Order: sequence, then structure tokens, then C-alpha cells
Amino acid sequence: MTQAWLRSRGDKTAALALAFARENLRMALEEVLARAPRGALPGGPETRSWLVLAACEAIALEPREAAADRLRALLHLSGCAPEA
Repeated sequence: MTQAWLRSRGDKTAALALAFARENLRMALEEVLARAPRGALPGGPETRSWLVLAACEAIALEPREAAADRLRALLHLSGCAPEA
């Protein structure tokens, strides 16, 4: 996502396409979170979808070794963690 954003900086059409794709992803997350058990994240499904999307974008910038731990924490906070 970061690379796509960097490539779109001078191209309004590409920036709009990226924003459209990002919003579609957020809306899909909202639908999933509306059906998932409530986790520790605050707010309704819309707010939580923004938080999860932002966390996913941040995980993409983390070192590869840290991604699994970050993902487990995100799944736990969002109420979507698999039962052990």
C-alpha cells in the first residue's frame, strides 16, 4: 500500500483509485467487524474498521519478524482471534 501511495503522489487518477480501493477495504472490514464478537477496540464497527485498517498499514511497515506478533495482538484486540 505504501509503494502504491508513493507512486500515486503526482497522479490524481491513481491517488483517487487508491483512495477508492482503501475505502472499499475499510467497508469490508466494517462488515466483518459488525458480525465478529466485540473485542477491546472502542467504538462501533465503523470506528473499529478505521483502527484495524490503520493498524494493518502500520504492520506493513514493521520488520517481517514482528508482523506475526502484531497480527496476533490486532486479532485479539478486534475480537477476531481464533480460539486456542
